[in-house]
Formats: sequence, C-alpha cells, structure tokens
Amino acid sequence: INEKIEHDIKDSFTIIKVEDFHRSFSNYLAERTKDILRSIYKNDIENNIMKLYWNGVELETYKREILKDDNGDEYLWKLDFDVNGKKINGWVGLLAAGTKYGSSRKHAGFSVSRNRRMLHCFPDYYKPYSIFGQDGGSNDLVNQRVFGHLEVSNEFGVTQAKDNIVFEGNEDEILN
Repeated sequence: INEKIEHDIKDSFTIIKVEDFHRSFSNYLAERTKDILRSIYKNDIENNIMKLYWNGVELETYKREILKDDNGDEYLWKLDFDVNGKKINGWVGLLAAGTKYGSSRKHAGFSVSRNRRMLHCFPDYYKPYSIFGQDGGSNDLVNQRVFGHLEVSNEFGVTQAKDNIVFEGNEDEILN
C-alpha cells in the first residue's frame, strides 16, 4: 500500500505498519502487545509527551488499580531512600481485589524507571526477593497484591540496551 500523509514539520512520530503476515494475530496476542506498549510508554503517555495508537485508536496508559479503604483513601505509601548514597523514590501500594486492573500475579511487582524511561514494566515487573520470595513468586496474597513504582537516580548505571540497572558492589543485595 502506498500512502502519503502530510504532517507538520514540527511533529515527531514513528509509524510501524505490520501487514501481509501469513498468520493473523490472535486477540490474546494483540491485547498482550498493546499492554506491553502501554506499560513501556506509561510515563510518556501520562505526561502527554506522546500519544500511542493501535489501528487508529489511541491507547491509554497501562493501569493497575489501588485498593481503597471505606473512606476512599488509597493504600499507598511514598518511598524515598538511598542505596549506597544513590537515591530511589516512588511508592508502594496494594492492588484492589476483584477488578480487571487489580489483584493478580501479573499486576504485582514494581515498575522501575530511570530518567522517566521504563526499565521494568509489564510483563516483567521487578520483584525483590525480600518481599516476593522465590523467583517468579508464589501464589500467596503478597504476590497478588503488592505493587508500586521506583524511580532510580542517574547515579545508577543501566545496561547498554537500557533495560536493566547495573548494580555496583552489594547494591542489588541491599535493594533485594
């Protein structure tokens, strides 16, 4: 297909067109791919830095629903600490029970970003051993309810692909 669409020279965008596959995408795979994209670009979507579209439909940011008490107050606690002098801030909360965006192992864990770029997000949330236990967690309440977000400072290094933190010395042991 040959298309020509004119855009303002000041606009910055990327169009990825996937077509003429031998097999079609299943609904499950399409929804999972959209969830991954929503999660990767969560910070940019929430801060109106970018808009993300799938087949011409704008996608909202990836959601995880916070549990609220009877007064409507959220079970959410701010975090601000350091690891060997390197700052980490964010929050931890509890997922709401019985909702699409709530309590489940797939929503539990911490998203992690540096310079507002997501390093850990759906489907690979950061799950410290001290909170979640064994690799992959278990099917207990903690592994279904605890979630949050951590923003690490620039003092932490990242891998060349910018998809993980490069810890120095015992930093990973302290954080875990």
